[in-house]
Amino acid sequence: NWSLYRQGWAPSGTLAWQSTYLDDGSSTYQALDAGSAESWGHYTDFYGADGGLTARQTVNDNGSYQSKYFDFLSVNNWNSYTDFHAANGALTARQALFDDGAYQNTFFDVLGQNGWAQYTDYFSAGGALTGRSGINDDGTMF
Repeated sequence: NWSLYRQGWAPSGTLAWQSTYLDDGSSTYQALDAGSAESWGHYTDFYGADGGLTARQTVNDNGSYQSKYFDFLSVNNWNSYTDFHAANGALTARQALFDDGAYQNTFFDVLGQNGWAQYTDYFSAGGALTGRSGINDDGTMF
């Protein structure tokens, strides 16, 4: 249940943002592209009861969307990861950023157009490609 709900309006009279404060202390903030000037239609930030940003979901004008998750309490070896989805909801890619600055990008062949089902590129903190692994359509690994 929510305890407070606020909205803001653009000069044109369209809704520009809204915030919801929930009974458990968590909250959301949603920004809307009221003037259609951006490639995204809206994004929503999710905050924990302690005020830390835990996630952001961005919905693009073409219907695709990204969900980014933050480890603001530093309980994991990653500080954020982002899932990228096609308009139909299929997971197309994932990027993970690690505490040491290294990162990895995973891609999924959701349309079955390649000989691989998924693969991951691994990068050092300096951006150098350090490895690649994946799964082929026949289930073998590389």
